Amino acid sequence: TDFVDAALGGSPAVLARVGSDPTLLKTVLLSHVVQGTVPAKTVVTLKSATTLSGQVVKIRTAGKKVFLNGNIRVIATDVAASNGVIHVIDSVILPKPKRTIVEVLQRNRQFSTLTSLVVKAGLADTLSTGNYTVFAPTNRAFARLPKATLDKVANDPELLKSVLLYHVVNGKVTAAKAVRAGSATTLNGKDVTIRRFRGFVRVNDARVIHPNAMVKNGVIHVIDRVLVP
Repeated sequence: TDFVDAALGGSPAVLARVGSDPTLLKTVLLSHVVQGTVPAKTVVTLKSATTLSGQVVKIRTAGKKVFLNGNIRVIATDVAASNGVIHVIDSVILPKPKRTIVEVLQRNRQFSTLTSLVVKAGLADTLSTGNYTVFAPTNRAFARLPKATLDKVANDPELLKSVLLYHVVNGKVTAAKAVRAGSATTLNGKDVTIRRFRGFVRVNDARVIHPNAMVKNGVIHVIDRVLVP
């Protein structure tokens, strides 16, 4: 059974990376294939299915709709083939992330300021365990702050920790879920407002420029401004 994608999800960078890595490409493709012919009437009775990549895909029904791994929707079923059956889906099934929030940020140079401050504040271990949502300002976002302000925050341990925790929410919260909620309580204890405005998700006055980067222990939303409590 082949879960085929009608529209390739993810950014062009993700697609380019998958296409340029034969091993990763094979893993992604096999994550869409299940052994045997499994018709839709059987799929809806299942809670999960193990793909040929070894990844377990979760199956959820909501009325007449069927979803994989939470929000990947099955949009057509039982397309007959000579050696099986095809179910069409609206997003790509990607392998489960293996890196934590901190590991992902450290591997990306545009977050060097953020990661250095996280380490300085002693929050690296915290953000490597548990499940969190991080609104991650880029280096350019930090550069928009007056140097005196950034220096003051960086040199005040309690203030630094407070500001960084204002960018962290407990649990895995996707952009769509955050917009529906309208606000979120950060680990700082204060709330941030979340809304969609002019085509972008905004957290307070910051614009989310890259939402829903899924990692091993949460999700990262890249923002263009530093959030100030």
